[in-house]
Amino acid sequence: MHRLNPTQNVDDKVFMGFFPPTDEYYTDLLQDKTFENFLMSDGTTKEGQDNIADFYQVTELWENMQKNECNHERYVQLLMLVKTDSKADFLWVSFVEGLHRHAATILALLCTKFDYENKILPGSLSIQDFKDAKIPHFVDPKISPKEQMKKIMNGDETSKMLQNPFTVEVYIPKRRHGDISQLMDSMRKRSEWISESKTRAANKTISRLLSIWLNDTLSHSKPEKRNDCTWRPTLTHTFTYQSPTSTEADAKHSHIHDQIVYQYPHFLKCDIWKSFIRDPFNISNRERFIEFISPERTKVRTKKIKPPYSIFWESLTTDVGPVEHKSRLIDVRHVNGYLIIPGIVYLLSTKLQKAVLNDRLGEEIEMNLINYITRFGYGMRRGPHVTLHGAYSRYTTLNSTKYIQGCFDNVNRIIPVTIFTMMLYNACFTYQKDKSTNLLISALEKFDYVASIDDDTFMTVFSELPRSCITFIRIITLSHFFPIWNYLIRFSLYLIFH
Repeated sequence: MHRLNPTQNVDDKVFMGFFPPTDEYYTDLLQDKTFENFLMSDGTTKEGQDNIADFYQVTELWENMQKNECNHERYVQLLMLVKTDSKADFLWVSFVEGLHRHAATILALLCTKFDYENKILPGSLSIQDFKDAKIPHFVDPKISPKEQMKKIMNGDETSKMLQNPFTVEVYIPKRRHGDISQLMDSMRKRSEWISESKTRAANKTISRLLSIWLNDTLSHSKPEKRNDCTWRPTLTHTFTYQSPTSTEADAKHSHIHDQIVYQYPHFLKCDIWKSFIRDPFNISNRERFIEFISPERTKVRTKKIKPPYSIFWESLTTDVGPVEHKSRLIDVRHVNGYLIIPGIVYLLSTKLQKAVLNDRLGEEIEMNLINYITRFGYGMRRGPHVTLHGAYSRYTTLNSTKYIQGCFDNVNRIIPVTIFTMMLYNACFTYQKDKSTNLLISALEKFDYVASIDDDTFMTVFSELPRSCITFIRIITLSHFFPIWNYLIRFSLYLIFH
């Protein structure tokens, strides 16, 4: 049996029987209490290691062995003992499901790195290996893997991956003399099915990624509170409505701090905001921003009301107050956008550029897009609009254009798609009777049911819809007063989507 790692030039081979030594081997094995103890053994404990030695009938040798004080070295000793001295090493398992979890458990117990050369060297794993792998959100624990494993094996810390039972699926040959070619073909075909299934699951579509992100952020507020119209935040930050501004007009003020010129909420320049948009998927960054933006319900109440918020009539009227000199308080729609927009931008960008999310976090292109959308895009005009604010020349890579439909290239399509997604999200929280969830989440999930809607089609449709729907936006507000408009709106949107 040849090694199956990518290294092609290897001279050594491993010979192992595929079939059991007797016809009753597996029948007896599955009824054996020792085998059950073996399967449930925890290799991080001395008791678990003793169970392994019992099953392979090397108990006496294990007890008399001079064991290494180093935890992972002691586990290596046990493995070597089984492979060199056990007379009961007949168990050969071909994993159908659970292979990677099992392999990861063994490698962790050996504290070894694993590369394409298959050089398994106990104790070779280091923190640098984790950094080189560019694992998303990896934080240096300031302790070596050896010391971490020592704490786990000494019982000072717990590890779910190493100590909790997990399910595996395996082939058990029922006959001693079978057709090896047929067995290998069946195993290979089943492995291909599982691989294809996992590949499809791993390569999530844009709609699926957005659905996951929206569902994740939804957990920061309680469902029952979102249905309570009295549970509304009192927001204090202000902003000034943006007027249509050309790139030439914007350039005249480019030497001035643009927050002073355009009067968007001042916290969109603060350090907490900058830290949050560098990595909105980092739960610590997100919770720090949520704590900062969340107001208390009343002056005598200390418990904060956290976004995302549901939207009621009062949320957009009495809670906001009057407009004075084109300035007013931000409302719950803005706060929902501040929480959700950064994640949308990063997810769209990584899919469109076929990049790794961790490589794009904190990059200038994405950071500028987030700032442009939140400062000059979503919710910053007095009414529906199809024009772009002239500041795009400083924040994006767009060429000369006045309109949203001018965002047609790969990355800049993110602007209309993000704005439209936020419109739909807040519309759901406005018109849903049950606001415990947001219907956009389930709608995005169902996009995957239609095979013809790939990522490019999704981006094209969502970037065109804001322009198509803009003529109906003003009519929507009238539906509260004239019920017949509801039917006209639904019919119009039906034509657009179909």
